[in-house]
Amino acid sequence: MSTLISCNRISFSVNSKLLFKELSITIKENDRISLVGYNGTGKTHLL
Repeated sequence: MSTLISCNRISFSVNSKLLFKELSITIKENDRISLVGYNGTGKTHLL
């Protein structure tokens, strides 16, 4: 399976609010992922 997205140790914040710190993830072809969280927490912003 080929790798579509690979991120290593990334951090992300919005308006000085840290959403994740040092995230590492690899998404391969045919993988399924989901983003879960409360309304207004930035799920769509990540897309």
